[in-house]
Amino acid sequence: MKLHPDTDVKQAAYNTLGAIAMQGCGPGADLRLGESCAVIGLGLLGQLTCLLLRAAGVRVVGIDIDPAMVGSAAKHCR
Repeated sequence: MKLHPDTDVKQAAYNTLGAIAMQGCGPGADLRLGESCAVIGLGLLGQLTCLLLRAAGVRVVGIDIDPAMVGSAAKHCR
């Protein structure tokens, strides 16, 4: 699919990553408003997943072995 000439390419690059993150929180996860979910791995996809889940009203617990990723997720996924 072609992008519109006025599209910001830097933002458009997140489309596929967002779709991958949404796939993980789709109907198979069966998450509902007010439930809790653990996201293991807080790299780019993990943080996008956290943001999507929070936007859907799910309480999110993020887990990663890298303290820098945990700090980044805490800063961006509030």
